[in-house]
Amino acid sequence: MSKATFRASADSKAVAENMQILTGQKGDKLDKALTYREAAAIGILKLRRSGSGVIIPENPTPPERDPVWQGVEKPHAPVNVTADGAFHTVTLTWDIPTYKGHAFAEVWRAEFDDAVADKGNNLAKAVRVGTTLANVYADAVGKGFKAFYWVRFVNKNGYNGPYQRALGLLAETRADVDEIIASATNFAIYNPAKPTEKEIIFGVTDDGKVAIREAVIKKATIQIIHSEKITADYIKAGVSISAPLISGGSFDMGNAYMSGGAAGFGLDGPYSGWDRGWNTIIYSDGSIYTNRLNAEGGNVRNMRLGNCVIDEDCDVRGTLYADKIVGDVVKVVAIMPESDQTITIPEYRRNRYVVVTGISLVANGGRMSTGGQGGSGYRDTAGRATCNIWINGDLHSGDISASGQDSRASRAMGHKVVVGAGVPITVRVQYALETNGGGSYAGVDTMGAVVMAFQI
Repeated sequence: MSKATFRASADSKAVAENMQILTGQKGDKLDKALTYREAAAIGILKLRRSGSGVIIPENPTPPERDPVWQGVEKPHAPVNVTADGAFHTVTLTWDIPTYKGHAFAEVWRAEFDDAVADKGNNLAKAVRVGTTLANVYADAVGKGFKAFYWVRFVNKNGYNGPYQRALGLLAETRADVDEIIASATNFAIYNPAKPTEKEIIFGVTDDGKVAIREAVIKKATIQIIHSEKITADYIKAGVSISAPLISGGSFDMGNAYMSGGAAGFGLDGPYSGWDRGWNTIIYSDGSIYTNRLNAEGGNVRNMRLGNCVIDEDCDVRGTLYADKIVGDVVKVVAIMPESDQTITIPEYRRNRYVVVTGISLVANGGRMSTGGQGGSGYRDTAGRATCNIWINGDLHSGDISASGQDSRASRAMGHKVVVGAGVPITVRVQYALETNGGGSYAGVDTMGAVVMAFQI
Protein backbone atom coordinates (compact mmCIF):
# COMPACT_ATOMS: atom_id res chain seq x y z
CA MET A 1 0.00 0.00 0.00
CA SER A 2 1.49 3.34 -1.02
CA LYS A 3 2.16 6.01 1.54
CA ALA A 4 -0.01 9.14 1.48
CA THR A 5 1.74 12.18 0.00
CA PHE A 6 0.29 14.79 2.34
CA ARG A 7 -0.22 14.71 6.09
CA ALA A 8 -3.86 14.87 7.17
CA SER A 9 -3.42 17.02 10.24
CA ALA A 10 -4.13 20.61 11.23
CA ASP A 11 -1.06 21.12 13.44
CA SER A 12 1.58 23.62 12.36
CA LYS A 13 4.20 20.97 11.61
CA ALA A 14 1.90 19.11 9.21
CA VAL A 15 0.83 22.33 7.52
CA ALA A 16 4.47 23.39 7.09
CA GLU A 17 5.42 19.99 5.62
CA ASN A 18 2.48 20.05 3.20
CA MET A 19 3.47 23.55 2.08
CA GLN A 20 7.06 22.37 1.50
CA ILE A 21 5.76 19.54 -0.70
CA LEU A 22 3.47 21.87 -2.66
CA THR A 23 6.29 24.38 -3.25
CA GLY A 24 8.73 21.66 -4.34
CA GLN A 25 11.12 22.10 -1.40
CA LYS A 26 10.53 18.58 -0.17
CA GLY A 27 9.37 15.21 -1.45
CA ASP A 28 8.64 14.08 -5.00
CA LYS A 29 8.63 16.93 -7.57
CA LEU A 30 5.58 15.29 -9.18
CA ASP A 31 3.56 16.50 -6.17
CA LYS A 32 4.59 20.15 -6.60
CA ALA A 33 1.68 22.55 -7.12
CA LEU A 34 1.36 24.40 -10.44
CA THR A 35 0.98 28.16 -10.05
CA TYR A 36 -0.82 30.51 -12.42
CA ARG A 37 2.55 31.92 -13.51
CA GLU A 38 3.94 28.49 -14.31
CA ALA A 39 0.79 27.49 -16.21
CA ALA A 40 0.95 30.70 -18.23
CA ALA A 41 4.66 30.22 -18.96
CA ILE A 42 4.09 26.78 -20.53
CA GLY A 43 1.00 27.89 -22.45
CA ILE A 44 -1.73 26.05 -20.52
CA LEU A 45 -3.58 29.30 -19.84
CA LYS A 46 -3.09 33.04 -20.15
CA LEU A 47 -3.50 35.66 -17.44
CA ARG A 48 -5.31 38.97 -17.68
CA ARG A 49 -5.47 41.69 -15.05
CA SER A 50 -8.86 43.36 -14.59
CA GLY A 51 -9.34 47.08 -14.06
CA SER A 52 -9.40 46.48 -10.29
CA GLY A 53 -6.10 44.57 -10.40
CA VAL A 54 -7.56 41.06 -10.04
CA ILE A 55 -5.73 38.32 -11.97
CA ILE A 56 -8.15 36.47 -14.28
CA PRO A 57 -7.07 33.14 -15.87
CA GLU A 58 -8.31 32.58 -19.43
CA ASN A 59 -7.99 29.97 -22.14
CA PRO A 60 -4.78 30.35 -24.14
CA THR A 61 -4.68 31.75 -27.68
CA PRO A 62 -6.20 29.13 -30.01
CA PRO A 63 -3.84 27.20 -32.27
CA GLU A 64 -3.42 28.00 -35.94
CA ARG A 65 -5.78 25.19 -37.01
CA ASP A 66 -9.52 25.65 -36.51
CA PRO A 67 -11.12 23.77 -33.62
CA VAL A 68 -14.45 22.00 -34.00
CA TRP A 69 -17.03 24.72 -34.54
CA GLN A 70 -19.55 25.24 -31.76
CA GLY A 71 -23.24 26.05 -32.27
CA VAL A 72 -23.29 24.50 -35.76
CA GLU A 73 -26.60 22.96 -36.86
CA LYS A 74 -27.19 19.91 -39.05
CA PRO A 75 -27.79 20.82 -42.69
CA HIS A 76 -31.31 20.69 -44.04
CA ALA A 77 -32.27 19.48 -47.53
CA PRO A 78 -31.81 22.08 -50.31
CA VAL A 79 -35.02 23.89 -51.23
CA ASN A 80 -36.28 24.94 -54.70
CA VAL A 81 -33.50 23.24 -56.62
CA THR A 82 -33.59 23.89 -60.38
CA ALA A 83 -31.50 22.46 -63.21
CA ASP A 84 -31.49 24.15 -66.64
CA GLY A 85 -29.45 23.23 -69.69
CA ALA A 86 -27.97 25.68 -72.18
CA PHE A 87 -25.67 24.86 -75.12
CA HIS A 88 -22.64 23.61 -73.18
CA THR A 89 -23.55 23.83 -69.49
CA VAL A 90 -26.20 22.78 -67.02
CA THR A 91 -26.88 25.46 -64.41
CA LEU A 92 -28.27 24.48 -61.00
CA THR A 93 -29.71 26.91 -58.44
CA TRP A 94 -31.28 26.57 -55.00
CA ASP A 95 -32.42 28.74 -52.10
CA ILE A 96 -29.83 30.06 -49.66
CA PRO A 97 -29.48 27.62 -46.72
CA THR A 98 -30.96 28.82 -43.44
CA TYR A 99 -29.19 26.57 -40.91
CA LYS A 100 -26.24 27.83 -38.83
CA GLY A 101 -22.72 26.83 -39.81
CA HIS A 102 -23.12 26.30 -43.56
CA ALA A 103 -19.82 25.54 -45.35
CA PHE A 104 -20.58 24.59 -48.97
CA ALA A 105 -22.91 22.65 -51.28
CA GLU A 106 -22.11 19.44 -53.17
CA VAL A 107 -23.46 18.69 -56.66
CA TRP A 108 -23.88 15.05 -57.73
CA ARG A 109 -24.66 13.73 -61.22
CA ALA A 110 -25.76 10.47 -62.86
CA GLU A 111 -25.85 10.26 -66.68
CA PHE A 112 -29.11 9.47 -68.43
CA ASP A 113 -29.23 5.88 -69.68
CA ASP A 114 -32.20 4.89 -71.86
CA ALA A 115 -31.15 1.23 -71.77
CA VAL A 116 -32.06 0.69 -68.09
CA ALA A 117 -35.40 0.79 -66.36
CA ASP A 118 -34.66 3.78 -64.11
CA LYS A 119 -33.05 5.69 -67.00
CA GLY A 120 -30.08 6.33 -64.73
CA ASN A 121 -32.15 8.23 -62.15
CA ASN A 122 -30.49 6.39 -59.29
CA LEU A 123 -28.50 8.11 -56.53
CA ALA A 124 -26.31 5.01 -56.14
CA LYS A 125 -24.93 5.66 -59.64
CA ALA A 126 -24.24 9.35 -59.02
CA VAL A 127 -20.77 10.86 -58.65
CA ARG A 128 -19.84 14.16 -57.06
CA VAL A 129 -18.94 16.63 -59.81
CA GLY A 130 -18.18 19.73 -57.74
CA THR A 131 -18.73 21.96 -54.71
CA THR A 132 -19.62 25.63 -54.38
CA LEU A 133 -19.92 28.28 -51.68
CA ALA A 134 -22.69 30.04 -53.61
CA ASN A 135 -26.25 28.91 -54.37
CA VAL A 136 -25.56 28.37 -58.07
CA TYR A 137 -23.37 25.84 -59.89
CA ALA A 138 -22.52 25.46 -63.58
CA ASP A 139 -21.61 22.00 -64.88
CA ALA A 140 -19.77 22.26 -68.22
CA VAL A 141 -20.73 19.03 -70.03
CA GLY A 142 -20.88 20.01 -73.73
CA LYS A 143 -23.71 19.83 -76.28
CA GLY A 144 -26.33 17.11 -76.34
CA PHE A 145 -25.69 15.89 -72.77
CA LYS A 146 -28.44 14.52 -70.51
CA ALA A 147 -28.17 13.66 -66.79
CA PHE A 148 -29.88 13.63 -63.41
CA TYR A 149 -28.67 15.97 -60.61
CA TRP A 150 -28.76 16.03 -56.82
CA VAL A 151 -27.62 18.74 -54.35
CA ARG A 152 -26.82 18.50 -50.64
CA PHE A 153 -25.30 20.84 -48.02
CA VAL A 154 -22.23 20.29 -45.79
CA ASN A 155 -21.69 22.22 -42.53
CA LYS A 156 -18.46 23.55 -41.02
CA ASN A 157 -17.92 20.37 -39.00
CA GLY A 158 -18.00 18.23 -42.16
CA TYR A 159 -21.50 16.83 -41.54
CA ASN A 160 -23.37 15.93 -44.77
CA GLY A 161 -27.02 16.84 -45.02
CA PRO A 162 -29.78 15.11 -47.05
CA TYR A 163 -30.23 15.53 -50.83
CA GLN A 164 -33.09 17.64 -52.13
CA ARG A 165 -35.03 14.39 -52.80
CA ALA A 166 -34.45 10.73 -53.68
CA LEU A 167 -34.96 11.21 -57.42
CA GLY A 168 -32.70 13.57 -59.28
CA LEU A 169 -33.56 16.53 -61.50
CA LEU A 170 -33.30 15.82 -65.24
CA ALA A 171 -31.44 18.40 -67.31
CA GLU A 172 -29.97 18.38 -70.82
CA THR A 173 -27.92 20.69 -72.96
CA ARG A 174 -29.05 21.68 -76.46
CA ALA A 175 -27.92 19.91 -79.55
CA ASP A 176 -27.24 21.96 -82.72
CA VAL A 177 -30.22 24.11 -83.72
CA ASP A 178 -32.23 22.66 -86.62
CA GLU A 179 -31.96 24.53 -89.89
CA ILE A 180 -34.90 26.27 -91.61
CA ILE A 181 -34.04 27.14 -95.21
CA ALA A 182 -35.91 29.71 -97.30
CA SER A 183 -34.78 30.85 -100.74
CA ALA A 184 -35.75 34.40 -101.73
CA THR A 185 -34.17 37.57 -103.06
CA ASN A 186 -35.98 39.56 -100.38
CA PHE A 187 -37.69 38.07 -97.38
CA ALA A 188 -39.68 40.30 -95.03
CA ILE A 189 -42.83 40.48 -92.97
CA TYR A 190 -44.61 43.84 -92.77
CA ASN A 191 -47.73 45.28 -91.14
CA PRO A 192 -50.67 44.86 -93.52
CA ALA A 193 -52.57 47.59 -91.71
CA LYS A 194 -50.00 50.09 -92.97
CA PRO A 195 -48.86 48.79 -96.38
CA THR A 196 -47.86 52.18 -97.71
CA GLU A 197 -45.57 52.99 -94.76
CA LYS A 198 -43.36 49.98 -95.39
CA GLU A 199 -43.08 49.33 -91.64
CA ILE A 200 -40.90 46.22 -91.49
CA ILE A 201 -41.77 44.02 -88.52
CA PHE A 202 -39.44 41.16 -89.45
CA GLY A 203 -36.79 41.00 -92.14
CA VAL A 204 -33.63 39.24 -93.35
CA THR A 205 -30.77 41.27 -94.79
CA ASP A 206 -28.51 40.25 -97.70
CA ASP A 207 -25.73 39.16 -95.31
CA GLY A 208 -28.05 36.83 -93.43
CA LYS A 209 -28.89 38.97 -90.40
CA VAL A 210 -32.41 38.96 -89.00
CA ALA A 211 -34.05 42.23 -87.99
CA ILE A 212 -36.99 42.21 -85.56
CA ARG A 213 -38.42 45.52 -84.45
CA GLU A 214 -40.13 44.18 -81.33
CA ALA A 215 -40.69 40.64 -80.08
CA VAL A 216 -42.13 38.73 -77.15
CA ILE A 217 -40.21 35.46 -76.73
CA LYS A 218 -41.21 33.04 -73.98
CA LYS A 219 -38.14 30.83 -74.23
CA ALA A 220 -35.09 30.92 -76.49
CA THR A 221 -31.68 29.33 -76.80
CA ILE A 222 -29.20 31.92 -78.06
CA GLN A 223 -25.46 31.45 -78.29
CA ILE A 224 -24.36 35.12 -78.50
CA ILE A 225 -26.28 38.27 -77.57
CA HIS A 226 -25.21 41.80 -78.54
CA SER A 227 -27.48 44.37 -76.96
CA GLU A 228 -27.47 48.02 -75.99
CA LYS A 229 -29.81 47.37 -73.06
CA ILE A 230 -31.23 44.32 -71.30
CA THR A 231 -34.04 44.68 -68.76
CA ALA A 232 -34.95 41.55 -66.81
CA ASP A 233 -36.30 40.46 -63.46
CA TYR A 234 -33.76 37.64 -63.32
CA ILE A 235 -30.62 36.75 -65.30
CA LYS A 236 -28.82 33.45 -64.83
CA ALA A 237 -25.49 32.66 -66.45
CA GLY A 238 -24.28 29.10 -66.86
CA VAL A 239 -20.56 29.93 -66.70
CA SER A 240 -19.77 33.64 -66.43
CA ILE A 241 -20.92 37.20 -67.05
CA SER A 242 -18.48 39.80 -68.40
CA ALA A 243 -19.35 43.47 -68.65
CA PRO A 244 -17.38 46.74 -68.68
CA LEU A 245 -19.87 48.25 -66.23
CA ILE A 246 -22.63 46.87 -64.01
CA SER A 247 -24.53 49.54 -62.07
CA GLY A 248 -27.31 49.50 -59.54
CA GLY A 249 -29.07 46.60 -57.88
CA SER A 250 -27.77 43.94 -55.51
CA PHE A 251 -25.67 40.82 -55.97
CA ASP A 252 -26.74 37.77 -53.97
CA MET A 253 -24.21 34.92 -54.28
CA GLY A 254 -25.52 32.75 -51.48
CA ASN A 255 -22.50 32.94 -49.21
CA ALA A 256 -21.81 36.56 -50.17
CA TYR A 257 -23.95 39.65 -50.76
CA MET A 258 -23.23 43.12 -52.21
CA SER A 259 -25.56 46.12 -52.22
CA GLY A 260 -25.36 49.89 -51.89
CA GLY A 261 -21.57 50.04 -51.55
CA ALA A 262 -21.47 47.38 -48.81
CA ALA A 263 -20.56 43.69 -48.97
CA GLY A 264 -20.90 40.68 -46.66
CA PHE A 265 -18.92 37.43 -46.88
CA GLY A 266 -19.42 34.11 -45.08
CA LEU A 267 -22.84 33.48 -43.55
CA ASP A 268 -23.58 32.84 -39.84
CA GLY A 269 -21.01 35.31 -38.53
CA PRO A 270 -21.36 37.88 -35.72
CA TYR A 271 -21.69 41.00 -37.91
CA SER A 272 -25.15 42.02 -39.07
CA GLY A 273 -26.26 43.14 -42.51
CA TRP A 274 -29.39 42.59 -44.66
CA ASP A 275 -31.07 40.65 -41.82
CA ARG A 276 -28.24 38.09 -41.85
CA GLY A 277 -25.00 37.52 -39.95
CA TRP A 278 -21.62 37.59 -41.74
CA ASN A 279 -18.08 36.55 -40.77
CA THR A 280 -16.72 39.54 -42.72
CA ILE A 281 -18.62 42.66 -43.67
CA ILE A 282 -17.57 45.91 -45.36
CA TYR A 283 -19.95 48.81 -44.71
CA SER A 284 -20.46 51.68 -47.13
CA ASP A 285 -18.55 54.09 -44.84
CA GLY A 286 -15.39 51.99 -45.28
CA SER A 287 -15.59 50.10 -41.96
CA ILE A 288 -14.42 46.48 -42.13
CA TYR A 289 -15.41 43.91 -39.52
CA THR A 290 -14.03 40.37 -39.56
CA ASN A 291 -13.46 37.68 -36.96
CA ARG A 292 -10.43 36.14 -38.64
CA LEU A 293 -7.85 38.46 -40.22
CA ASN A 294 -4.52 37.24 -41.57
CA ALA A 295 -2.30 39.81 -43.26
CA GLU A 296 1.31 39.95 -44.42
CA GLY A 297 2.99 43.24 -45.18
CA GLY A 298 1.39 46.65 -45.50
CA ASN A 299 0.93 49.53 -43.10
CA VAL A 300 -1.39 50.09 -40.14
CA ARG A 301 -1.97 53.62 -38.84
CA ASN A 302 -4.16 55.20 -36.18
CA MET A 303 -5.46 51.85 -34.95
CA ARG A 304 -6.39 50.68 -31.46
CA LEU A 305 -5.54 47.06 -30.60
CA GLY A 306 -7.02 45.03 -27.75
CA ASN A 307 -5.61 41.74 -26.39
CA CYS A 308 -2.81 41.76 -28.96
CA VAL A 309 -0.03 39.16 -29.08
CA ILE A 310 3.16 40.12 -30.97
CA ASP A 311 4.92 36.84 -31.77
CA GLU A 312 8.18 38.37 -32.99
CA ASP A 313 10.30 41.48 -32.41
CA CYS A 314 8.62 44.86 -32.61
CA ASP A 315 10.57 47.99 -33.51
CA VAL A 316 9.03 51.06 -31.86
CA ARG A 317 10.48 54.19 -33.49
CA GLY A 318 8.53 56.71 -31.49
CA THR A 319 7.55 57.18 -27.86
CA LEU A 320 6.06 54.19 -26.05
CA TYR A 321 3.60 54.86 -23.24
CA ALA A 322 2.50 52.00 -20.97
CA ASP A 323 0.74 51.70 -17.62
CA LYS A 324 2.55 48.42 -16.98
CA ILE A 325 5.16 46.33 -18.79
CA VAL A 326 6.05 42.78 -17.72
CA GLY A 327 9.14 41.08 -19.12
CA ASP A 328 12.07 42.12 -21.33
CA VAL A 329 12.66 45.29 -19.25
CA VAL A 330 14.53 46.12 -16.05
CA LYS A 331 12.81 45.44 -12.73
CA VAL A 332 14.12 47.99 -10.21
CA VAL A 333 13.60 47.89 -6.43
CA ALA A 334 15.07 50.51 -4.07
CA ILE A 335 17.32 49.40 -1.18
CA MET A 336 16.45 51.05 2.13
CA PRO A 337 18.91 52.03 4.94
CA GLU A 338 17.72 49.21 7.17
CA SER A 339 20.27 47.03 8.93
CA ASP A 340 18.73 43.80 7.60
CA GLN A 341 16.23 43.65 4.75
CA THR A 342 14.97 41.13 2.18
CA ILE A 343 13.72 41.96 -1.32
CA THR A 344 11.85 39.43 -3.50
CA ILE A 345 11.15 39.52 -7.25
CA PRO A 346 8.79 36.96 -8.88
CA GLU A 347 10.01 34.31 -11.31
CA TYR A 348 10.13 34.99 -15.05
CA ARG A 349 10.20 32.69 -18.07
CA ARG A 350 13.71 33.74 -19.22
CA ASN A 351 17.21 33.93 -17.71
CA ARG A 352 18.03 37.18 -15.93
CA TYR A 353 20.91 39.20 -14.51
CA VAL A 354 20.36 40.33 -10.92
CA VAL A 355 22.50 43.34 -9.99
CA VAL A 356 22.80 45.04 -6.60
CA THR A 357 24.50 48.44 -6.86
CA GLY A 358 24.71 51.90 -5.26
CA ILE A 359 25.56 50.90 -1.68
CA SER A 360 28.33 53.01 -0.13
CA LEU A 361 30.10 52.22 3.18
CA VAL A 362 31.71 55.07 5.14
CA ALA A 363 34.03 54.95 8.23
CA ASN A 364 35.81 57.75 10.16
CA GLY A 365 38.50 57.38 12.87
CA GLY A 366 38.72 59.51 16.01
CA ARG A 367 40.78 60.27 19.12
CA MET A 368 39.86 60.35 22.76
CA SER A 369 41.64 61.32 26.00
CA THR A 370 42.94 58.50 28.12
CA GLY A 371 42.79 60.66 31.31
CA GLY A 372 46.55 60.43 31.99
CA GLN A 373 48.72 62.83 34.10
CA GLY A 374 48.23 66.38 33.07
CA GLY A 375 45.50 65.29 30.64
CA SER A 376 48.01 64.73 27.92
CA GLY A 377 47.22 61.03 27.20
CA TYR A 378 45.19 60.10 24.06
CA ARG A 379 44.27 57.01 22.14
CA ASP A 380 42.99 56.48 18.64
CA THR A 381 39.44 55.26 18.07
CA ALA A 382 38.06 53.49 15.01
CA GLY A 383 34.89 53.12 12.94
CA ARG A 384 34.10 49.94 11.00
CA ALA A 385 31.28 49.20 8.50
CA THR A 386 30.45 45.75 7.08
CA CYS A 387 27.97 44.79 4.35
CA ASN A 388 26.73 41.30 3.39
CA ILE A 389 24.71 40.77 0.17
CA TRP A 390 22.98 37.46 -0.65
CA ILE A 391 21.36 36.81 -4.03
CA ASN A 392 19.47 33.49 -3.89
CA GLY A 393 21.96 32.33 -1.26
CA ASP A 394 25.10 33.51 -3.08
CA LEU A 395 27.03 35.69 -0.59
CA HIS A 396 29.27 38.66 -1.30
CA SER A 397 30.78 40.49 1.72
CA GLY A 398 32.81 43.62 2.20
CA ASP A 399 33.95 45.87 5.01
CA ILE A 400 36.00 49.03 5.68
CA SER A 401 37.52 50.62 8.75
CA ALA A 402 39.28 53.85 9.70
CA SER A 403 41.34 54.49 12.89
CA GLY A 404 42.77 57.69 14.28
CA GLN A 405 41.92 61.32 14.08
CA ASP A 406 41.29 62.70 10.58
CA SER A 407 41.27 59.22 9.02
CA ARG A 408 38.42 58.36 6.67
CA ALA A 409 37.53 55.43 4.41
CA SER A 410 34.70 54.65 1.99
CA ARG A 411 33.80 51.75 -0.29
CA ALA A 412 31.11 51.03 -2.89
CA MET A 413 29.39 47.66 -2.57
CA GLY A 414 27.60 45.61 -5.22
CA HIS A 415 26.88 42.08 -6.42
CA LYS A 416 25.80 40.36 -9.65
CA VAL A 417 24.33 36.86 -10.21
CA VAL A 418 22.67 35.06 -13.14
CA VAL A 419 19.28 33.55 -12.24
CA GLY A 420 17.71 30.87 -14.41
CA ALA A 421 14.30 30.95 -16.06
CA GLY A 422 11.33 30.25 -13.81
CA VAL A 423 13.29 30.97 -10.62
CA PRO A 424 12.17 33.70 -8.19
CA ILE A 425 14.76 36.15 -6.88
CA THR A 426 15.51 36.74 -3.19
CA VAL A 427 17.99 39.46 -2.24
CA ARG A 428 19.08 40.00 1.36
CA VAL A 429 21.16 43.05 2.39
CA GLN A 430 22.67 43.25 5.89
CA TYR A 431 24.78 46.04 7.46
CA ALA A 432 26.93 46.01 10.64
CA LEU A 433 28.32 49.31 12.03
CA GLU A 434 30.87 49.55 14.86
CA THR A 435 32.42 52.59 16.65
CA ASN A 436 34.33 53.04 19.95
CA GLY A 437 33.90 56.72 20.75
CA GLY A 438 36.21 59.66 20.33
CA GLY A 439 34.37 60.93 17.29
CA SER A 440 34.68 57.66 15.38
CA TYR A 441 31.90 57.00 12.88
CA ALA A 442 30.53 54.17 10.70
CA GLY A 443 27.63 54.47 8.29
CA VAL A 444 26.02 53.27 5.09
CA ASP A 445 24.71 55.46 2.27
CA THR A 446 21.81 53.90 0.29
CA MET A 447 20.86 56.99 -1.68
CA GLY A 448 20.47 55.56 -5.21
CA ALA A 449 21.02 51.95 -4.10
CA VAL A 450 18.84 49.49 -6.06
CA VAL A 451 18.28 45.86 -6.97
CA MET A 452 17.87 45.42 -10.75
CA ALA A 453 16.72 42.33 -12.64
CA PHE A 454 16.72 42.24 -16.43
CA GLN A 455 16.74 39.69 -19.20
CA ILE A 456 20.05 38.40 -20.50
